[in-house]
Amino acid sequence: MAHPVAPYKKTPAVARGDQVDIVNTNHGCQSTTTTDECSDDVFVNGIGIHRQGDNNTIHLVSYGICVPHQTPITIGSITVFANSMGVARVGDYYTGGENVSCNDTDDDNNQDNNSNNSNGSHDVFAGPINSCYSL
Repeated sequence: MAHPVAPYKKTPAVARGDQVDIVNTNHGCQSTTTTDECSDDVFVNGIGIHRQGDNNTIHLVSYGICVPHQTPITIGSITVFANSMGVARVGDYYTGGENVSCNDTDDDNNQDNNSNNSNGSHDVFAGPINSCYSL
């Protein structure tokens, strides 16, 4: 069962690395990729937390032809940090215009085992609000 974003949910879900959470590329050739780099000692749901400066997974972008590239999270939370870096959240942007997907496609099984791509932690959140959760 999908978990829609509830109207009261104003704080974005924390993003996890290790190719767990979905990233919208917002450019041609490949519409989605995943989070990649993460902390090796701060975990959310047993997976390393994705932080400001961590890259997404290599994906294709169009420069007349499709070429591989990857980019880091531009800015994460300004109030919650892991390893002295702002934690990445659903809705935060990468330098190439990509963003951690705001779409909630998780079902109960995926949230429990964290083995399939999802959109942020189902139970860990970090403020302040961003583009996914506006007032």
